[in-house]
Amino acid sequence: MKRAQFSLITLMAVIGVTALDLAFARMAFIEYRHLTIGLSLIALVLQFVTFAMIFGPTQIRAFSAGFVTAGALAASSFIIFRQCPESWIAIAWSFYANFVEFCIKHLPFLCHAVRGDWNDPLFAGVIAVFAFLPQLGAALIGGVSASVLTKVAGSSRRCPCRWA
Repeated sequence: MKRAQFSLITLMAVIGVTALDLAFARMAFIEYRHLTIGLSLIALVLQFVTFAMIFGPTQIRAFSAGFVTAGALAASSFIIFRQCPESWIAIAWSFYANFVEFCIKHLPFLCHAVRGDWNDPLFAGVIAVFAFLPQLGAALIGGVSASVLTKVAGSSRRCPCRWA
Protein backbone atom coordinates (compact mmCIF):
# COMPACT_ATOMS: atom_id res chain seq x y z
CA MET A 1 0.00 0.00 0.00
CA LYS A 2 1.42 3.34 -1.05
CA ARG A 3 1.58 6.09 1.57
CA ALA A 4 0.22 9.47 0.66
CA GLN A 5 2.82 12.21 0.72
CA PHE A 6 1.90 15.81 1.34
CA SER A 7 4.16 18.76 0.87
CA LEU A 8 4.55 21.35 3.57
CA ILE A 9 2.81 23.92 1.36
CA THR A 10 -0.23 21.64 1.00
CA LEU A 11 -0.40 21.05 4.74
CA MET A 12 -0.11 24.77 5.46
CA ALA A 13 -2.86 25.52 2.93
CA VAL A 14 -5.19 22.98 4.54
CA ILE A 15 -4.50 24.39 8.02
CA GLY A 16 -4.94 27.98 6.81
CA VAL A 17 -8.22 27.29 5.06
CA THR A 18 -9.49 25.38 8.08
CA ALA A 19 -8.60 28.32 10.35
CA LEU A 20 -10.45 30.68 8.01
CA ASP A 21 -13.46 28.36 8.06
CA LEU A 22 -13.53 28.29 11.83
CA ALA A 23 -13.22 32.08 12.06
CA PHE A 24 -15.99 32.54 9.51
CA ALA A 25 -18.23 30.00 11.26
CA ARG A 26 -17.75 31.75 14.59
CA MET A 27 -18.68 35.13 13.13
CA ALA A 28 -21.62 33.69 11.19
CA PHE A 29 -22.92 31.78 14.22
CA ILE A 30 -23.37 35.02 16.13
CA GLU A 31 -25.56 36.61 13.45
CA TYR A 32 -27.07 33.67 11.51
CA ARG A 33 -27.26 30.71 13.87
CA HIS A 34 -29.75 28.67 11.79
CA LEU A 35 -27.75 29.08 8.59
CA THR A 36 -24.47 28.20 10.27
CA ILE A 37 -25.88 25.03 11.80
CA GLY A 38 -27.60 23.97 8.56
CA LEU A 39 -24.57 24.58 6.33
CA SER A 40 -21.71 23.52 8.59
CA LEU A 41 -21.43 19.87 7.53
CA ILE A 42 -21.93 20.38 3.80
CA ALA A 43 -19.36 23.20 3.83
CA LEU A 44 -16.74 20.90 5.34
CA VAL A 45 -17.49 18.08 2.92
CA LEU A 46 -17.44 20.41 -0.10
CA GLN A 47 -14.12 21.80 1.01
CA PHE A 48 -12.51 18.37 1.35
CA VAL A 49 -13.89 17.28 -2.02
CA THR A 50 -12.52 20.49 -3.56
CA PHE A 51 -9.09 19.64 -2.13
CA ALA A 52 -9.44 16.13 -3.57
CA MET A 53 -10.37 17.61 -6.95
CA ILE A 54 -7.34 19.89 -6.98
CA PHE A 55 -4.72 17.64 -5.45
CA GLY A 56 -6.16 14.19 -6.14
CA PRO A 57 -5.82 11.85 -9.10
CA THR A 58 -7.39 12.73 -12.41
CA GLN A 59 -9.86 9.83 -12.22
CA ILE A 60 -11.95 11.56 -9.54
CA ARG A 61 -12.01 15.07 -10.98
CA ALA A 62 -15.27 14.71 -12.90
CA PHE A 63 -17.05 13.23 -9.88
CA SER A 64 -15.59 15.93 -7.62
CA ALA A 65 -16.62 18.75 -9.96
CA GLY A 66 -20.20 17.49 -10.17
CA PHE A 67 -20.29 16.84 -6.43
CA VAL A 68 -19.11 20.35 -5.56
CA THR A 69 -21.43 22.02 -8.06
CA ALA A 70 -24.56 20.14 -6.99
CA GLY A 71 -23.62 20.43 -3.31
CA ALA A 72 -23.20 24.19 -3.62
CA LEU A 73 -26.60 24.43 -5.32
CA ALA A 74 -28.19 22.39 -2.52
CA ALA A 75 -26.52 24.62 0.08
CA SER A 76 -27.85 27.65 -1.81
CA SER A 77 -31.34 26.18 -1.65
CA PHE A 78 -30.99 25.95 2.14
CA ILE A 79 -30.02 29.63 2.25
CA ILE A 80 -33.09 30.48 0.17
CA PHE A 81 -35.19 28.43 2.60
CA ARG A 82 -33.96 30.49 5.55
CA GLN A 83 -34.01 33.91 3.84
CA CYS A 84 -37.03 33.76 1.49
CA PRO A 85 -39.81 31.76 3.20
CA GLU A 86 -42.35 32.38 0.39
CA SER A 87 -40.37 30.67 -2.40
CA TRP A 88 -41.15 27.19 -3.71
CA ILE A 89 -37.74 26.00 -2.52
CA ALA A 90 -38.62 27.15 0.99
CA ILE A 91 -41.92 25.29 0.80
CA ALA A 92 -40.09 22.06 -0.10
CA TRP A 93 -37.59 22.56 2.73
CA SER A 94 -40.50 23.36 5.08
CA PHE A 95 -42.09 19.98 4.34
CA TYR A 96 -38.75 18.36 5.12
CA ALA A 97 -38.41 20.45 8.31
CA ASN A 98 -41.85 19.27 9.44
CA PHE A 99 -40.73 15.68 8.83
CA VAL A 100 -37.58 16.31 10.89
CA GLU A 101 -39.65 17.79 13.71
CA PHE A 102 -41.90 14.74 13.63
CA CYS A 103 -38.86 12.45 13.80
CA ILE A 104 -37.35 14.34 16.72
CA LYS A 105 -40.62 14.20 18.67
CA HIS A 106 -41.47 10.57 17.95
CA LEU A 107 -38.21 8.61 17.66
CA PRO A 108 -37.48 7.11 21.08
CA PHE A 109 -33.74 7.79 21.08
CA LEU A 110 -34.25 11.44 20.07
CA CYS A 111 -37.39 12.53 21.91
CA HIS A 112 -35.89 11.95 25.36
CA ALA A 113 -32.43 13.34 24.64
CA VAL A 114 -33.19 16.45 22.58
CA ARG A 115 -34.76 19.45 24.32
CA GLY A 116 -35.60 21.41 21.17
CA ASP A 117 -33.66 24.46 22.29
CA TRP A 118 -31.21 26.05 19.85
CA ASN A 119 -28.72 26.51 22.70
CA ASP A 120 -28.65 22.72 23.23
CA PRO A 121 -25.60 21.30 21.39
CA LEU A 122 -27.30 17.95 20.86
CA PHE A 123 -30.29 19.62 19.22
CA ALA A 124 -27.99 21.70 17.01
CA GLY A 125 -26.10 18.54 16.03
CA VAL A 126 -29.29 16.68 15.16
CA ILE A 127 -30.51 19.61 13.06
CA ALA A 128 -27.12 19.84 11.35
CA VAL A 129 -27.25 16.15 10.40
CA PHE A 130 -30.84 16.35 9.18
CA ALA A 131 -30.07 19.48 7.12
CA PHE A 132 -26.94 17.79 5.75
CA LEU A 133 -28.66 14.67 4.41
CA PRO A 134 -30.59 16.19 1.46
CA GLN A 135 -27.62 18.40 0.61
CA LEU A 136 -25.33 15.36 0.58
CA GLY A 137 -27.83 13.43 -1.53
CA ALA A 138 -27.96 16.19 -4.12
CA ALA A 139 -24.17 16.41 -4.16
CA LEU A 140 -23.82 12.64 -4.68
CA ILE A 141 -26.33 12.71 -7.53
CA GLY A 142 -24.38 15.55 -9.14
CA GLY A 143 -21.08 13.74 -8.74
CA VAL A 144 -22.33 10.46 -10.17
CA SER A 145 -24.08 12.27 -13.04
CA ALA A 146 -20.93 14.20 -13.95
CA SER A 147 -18.86 11.02 -13.80
CA VAL A 148 -21.27 9.09 -16.03
CA LEU A 149 -21.62 11.95 -18.51
CA THR A 150 -17.83 12.27 -18.73
CA LYS A 151 -17.49 8.56 -19.50
CA VAL A 152 -20.25 8.72 -22.12
CA ALA A 153 -18.71 11.79 -23.75
CA GLY A 154 -15.27 10.17 -23.67
CA SER A 155 -16.52 7.04 -25.42
CA SER A 156 -18.27 9.03 -28.17
CA ARG A 157 -15.08 10.93 -29.07
CA ARG A 158 -13.52 7.91 -30.71
CA CYS A 159 -13.62 8.41 -34.43
CA PRO A 160 -13.13 5.52 -36.85
CA CYS A 161 -11.41 7.86 -39.30
CA ARG A 162 -7.68 7.41 -39.82
CA TRP A 163 -6.87 11.12 -39.98
CA ALA A 164 -8.63 12.02 -36.71
